[in-house]
Amino acid sequence: MNKGDKPYTSSEIHQRLRKHWNMSAPWSLLSLGRGYYEFYFASEVDMRSVWAKGTIILKPGVLCMQEKNK
Repeated sequence: MNKGDKPYTSSEIHQRLRKHWNMSAPWSLLSLGRGYYEFYFASEVDMRSVWAKGTIILKPGVLCMQEKNK
């Protein structure tokens, strides 16, 4: 993000990602703070589809997926 850009709220991110992701089952996200989010998928097929798409440019900002350390 550029200086002065306002970060998206969780609901704004959800709305924008719905346009990029064609999901067959419900999904949700949880803000972890400082621009980090945890995503929950009801379908493993949907989760794999999201991983396959990789980084998404949300203007302003970029969504990069990382696997959570177990």
